[in-house]
Amino acid sequence: MFGYRNGKYDAEPVKFYREAKQRYEEVKPIRGRSGDVRPIGKRSRDHEGIVKVSDTAYAIRLYGTNVVTYHEDGSVELCTGGYPSVSTAEMIELHGPFYTAKRNRNVWAWNRYESTDDNLKAEKYLIPADGTPVKFVRRDDRYVPETPQIIKQRVTDKTGIKELRTQIKPFLDYAKVMLNLSGGWLHLNTMFDLGGEKLNTYVHGQIIFPKNFTREQGALMNNVGYKTSRKDARDFVQMIFDCGEDHDQWMRIVYLLLSRFTDAVERDFAFTETHECGTHQRPCNYYNERYTVKQFMDLIGRILRQHPDAQTVQEISPNKKFHTNVV
Repeated sequence: MFGYRNGKYDAEPVKFYREAKQRYEEVKPIRGRSGDVRPIGKRSRDHEGIVKVSDTAYAIRLYGTNVVTYHEDGSVELCTGGYPSVSTAEMIELHGPFYTAKRNRNVWAWNRYESTDDNLKAEKYLIPADGTPVKFVRRDDRYVPETPQIIKQRVTDKTGIKELRTQIKPFLDYAKVMLNLSGGWLHLNTMFDLGGEKLNTYVHGQIIFPKNFTREQGALMNNVGYKTSRKDARDFVQMIFDCGEDHDQWMRIVYLLLSRFTDAVERDFAFTETHECGTHQRPCNYYNERYTVKQFMDLIGRILRQHPDAQTVQEISPNKKFHTNVV
């Protein structure tokens, strides 16, 4: 909820059809414009205006989008125009009969209540990010969507996760065995034997395998454990398949995943190299690092949950939550 915005926009709120009609008639259009431009607040903020949609409808416009439209019959229409931004949410709340919030990349609106507890429990309606307008009508002293709203949410399919784990089970079993045998330690000498090359960073040295991964695979390994996209997850599983029974490649993947996307539980100094850095020399330290099997499996689970085959879409009705992964 945005309680500070009257000062920001210097505009008296509009909450009903009659107020919208009166404001439109009172505000003089800016001279010299090709269209009918009537700022709803400061005249210098001409991207925030009020427009006459028809003889029975007036709208609050933000840039080119009618974010709030009041109809003579008492209904109200909300729209993001394809821009579910904080500014859009603010404008809707300032000039609409709703509280709003920008959450999880979407704009949500709910009826205003005097009690904080009632506001927390109020049904949160989705204002679609694709710009589809939602029309609300007045019933029992509150606004509800004219057509009952169904929110589609992408959720994890446990059966799909299990099937994906089964498909890459040989890789997972190998990784768990190797980590258990080494006590979780990933030794640099082993990585060098697998074709690893030194990469100097300002924090500490890392090992890369430029000759063992294609450019696309290298880019994938830089991202897959950070903000995994559905495409990244699918490509990762495919890369495991493409490895066949190449245990050396499996070990390289295990090292890159853990060293880049998980904090080591223990580090052991290996060696230092000094490198030229402009006009001075800079030492770069390399370490052997230890990880746990749980860390590895948690990381794999995080990746697999984003795989298209591990997700399904469920339909839910509005409730007090701001839902994530809305499609």
